Amino acid sequence: MAELHSALEQDNLKKKLLLISLLLLLFVSVGAAVVVGAVKISLLEFRAILFPFSSSIE
Repeated sequence: MAELHSALEQDNLKKKLLLISLLLLLFVSVGAAVVVGAVKISLLEFRAILFPFSSSIE
């Protein structure tokens, strides 16, 4: 009976670790998407400051 209980605890621990790693991966991917979006926006603004008339040509 103790072996079954130990096996169940190990299974629950594996599930918790998997859930934590998936949540961490989700947060990292969302953070990377936010950073990429912010960099793209700042590059577009920087280009608009450097070349103010090029956007009206396009």
